[in-house]
Amino acid sequence: MSSVINFAVDQGWLENNPVLARMRRIEERRNPIMLPRNEDIALVIERAPGMVKDLIRAAMATGARQDKLLRARRDDVDHDRRQLTVTGKRDKRRTVALDPFEGYELLRALPAYVGSPFLFWHSAGKSYKNFSSQFAAIVNRATKWARKHGVDFRPFRFHDLRHWHAVHWLKAGRSIYELQHRLGHTSVKVTEGYLRCGYLTFEEQQAAMVGRERVA
Repeated sequence: MSSVINFAVDQGWLENNPVLARMRRIEERRNPIMLPRNEDIALVIERAPGMVKDLIRAAMATGARQDKLLRARRDDVDHDRRQLTVTGKRDKRRTVALDPFEGYELLRALPAYVGSPFLFWHSAGKSYKNFSSQFAAIVNRATKWARKHGVDFRPFRFHDLRHWHAVHWLKAGRSIYELQHRLGHTSVKVTEGYLRCGYLTFEEQQAAMVGRERVA
């Protein structure tokens, strides 16, 4: 709806976009960020079949969205520069450095299926379909196992791994402006939401804003 109204504004049919105020109110009511714990992630990885475990690790290493990883191809990895090219909305492309979180070692070690261009594949080199429901089923099985064995397990979404990446990026003293590029946010204001998520100390927030690296 907002895109349609913006078009009308561009054509001179309207003076402003009244939908934007509503969108800002919706953003303010977003659910708080809840990071999956390392032990919860490890339990899901342990029960994940095929390359799903690699997809989980790749999301943690790159912060890329689920659909971007599922579409990633082997030639998207620049081995000389140790970078991954990610294709976003409207086919907009950006590069993500892979050295942080040992992302390059992870992607370099992925097995290739002859004739398949995909980084992450199953069966005969096919790309994953209906991945959201598949991942939810894996987490559900982990939940049932944890209940049966008296293990404290907190379910999480695949998208929460993107939050994990963002928070740990900032906790390492890295710049929020670099994080904006990694996540593909059009405005740093969106990325700054991680500064208020409750997982960073005041000192970590300050380091992120000036881009001062305290931890290599």
